[in-house]
Amino acid sequence: MTVEFPCRWPATRPRTPEAKREAGRFKVASKTAGAELERELNLFGATSAVLTLNYAEQKRAPEAALWFGWNGAERVIACDRYLSRDANVRAIGLTIEAMRGIERWGTGEMLEQAMTGFSALPPPNATIVVAERPWYEVLGVFPSAPVEVCETVYRTLSKSAHPDAGGSSERMAELNRAIEEARSR
Repeated sequence: MTVEFPCRWPATRPRTPEAKREAGRFKVASKTAGAELERELNLFGATSAVLTLNYAEQKRAPEAALWFGWNGAERVIACDRYLSRDANVRAIGLTIEAMRGIERWGTGEMLEQAMTGFSALPPPNATIVVAERPWYEVLGVFPSAPVEVCETVYRTLSKSAHPDAGGSSERMAELNRAIEEARSR
């Protein structure tokens, strides 16, 4: 596993608002978190693993994103839920450990379905420039619409926009961004 700076966050994964980040549940040092993650990746059979992180001094951006190959496809698991970069790395390692459990317990089809959500779109070196529409245009509401209305519209739109329902990951990412902006205003 290689480590790169700065973090390359997947375009399809919404970020956790800073106000909703929490203290890490994992009391682990950087070296230990990285070693455990690497161990899990090896046991899982992951290939070409690249862990992307922000520099330690970037306190407001502790996110971690792991890009790797598995079962012939590029995958990504990203975490920014915790205030500590080490806790986010440990959370990714525990996610891989849980996936290995699914594989060991003989429910391989469930593992394939779960890993679909970790498809790496776009690849780590791709640069995407997307002109973002204002959140209220994406949701089709007035800028002054209450959050409850925005969430109802979001749930309705996401039913058809989700890739599993025939939509696209780009449209779903746009909706996720819009509802996060609506909630944070």
